[in-house]
Amino acid sequence: MAWVGANKDMLSLLIALLAILVSLSTALINLRNLRTNSFVAMQNVMLNGELQRGRLLVYRAIATGEVPPRDSDEEYLMVRSLAVFDQLGMMSRQWIVPRRWVLRFWHPRLQLLKHGFGMEPDPTRPYILQGRPNLQYLVDRAERYHCADTCCANGQKESRLSEPRKMRRATQQSGAVGPGHDEESALE
Repeated sequence: MAWVGANKDMLSLLIALLAILVSLSTALINLRNLRTNSFVAMQNVMLNGELQRGRLLVYRAIATGEVPPRDSDEEYLMVRSLAVFDQLGMMSRQWIVPRRWVLRFWHPRLQLLKHGFGMEPDPTRPYILQGRPNLQYLVDRAERYHCADTCCANGQKESRLSEPRKMRRATQQSGAVGPGHDEESALE
């Protein structure tokens, strides 16, 4: 007991330090759980059937140049799926969801968006293509993402990142980049 009395200041300091470490570890565990829950919630939204259909419409528009009619349900579905992708980009930029996880799961689909979103720029409807910096952020990161899985083996990554055939034909015929518009406009 005499030792405790003589070293009570040191013991108090050690107990306080231990309490700080426990609090810090609890906060880090809670942050990790919050980020995990946010990622799972966002995945549930992204894997919704309607949004999957919207992304397929976007990919088809990029690959073939066939865009749904203006103000159609399909066009709105494309815009909504791009908006949710943009939201995922914002959440990864703000460290709400781990960017590493987002890229691990979504890099093949994001790489397909490298050459635009499949729609012509329209000044009367800038909400479609413009104002998607977070999606562009993810597309840029996905382009540089290194993956050793089968999704990127045997030239599949290079194939996704190469210019779609319809864009190559338009480039060769007109000398312009993309179908009637430059690449930067398509990526806005």
